[in-house]
Amino acid sequence: MLKLHFITSGNMEIILSGFRSGQHQKDVLSNCKTYQVEPKRIYVEAKNMGYFTDWGIIELKPVKNASEYLVSVSIDSETWGWYGTAQIILFRDGQIIASDNFQSGVKGPVGNPIRYRSYPVLEI
Repeated sequence: MLKLHFITSGNMEIILSGFRSGQHQKDVLSNCKTYQVEPKRIYVEAKNMGYFTDWGIIELKPVKNASEYLVSVSIDSETWGWYGTAQIILFRDGQIIASDNFQSGVKGPVGNPIRYRSYPVLEI
């Protein structure tokens, strides 16, 4: 079984390629302005970017005959002079197969603060 654990202090979007969301083991509740789960997308927006939300945990179910199995994460900041942080952990059968913590750029007049990361899952 594949489980995705996620936490943020910004605006985080998770796109699932070759997976669909399964059973919710723990929903994001604290410091959460928006929490949306669709079959191929998870979106979390922190209420106060100075603090993290609590951890969300959701099962990922593979789609048969998918061309790729990929979890793509983006983090963004909507507050000027501030940045968002995202952390994800992918567990397969109780073992960590991917773990990352990264930040967006600082929101300002120049540039785009959004940052992207992708995590391929090679064995299903």
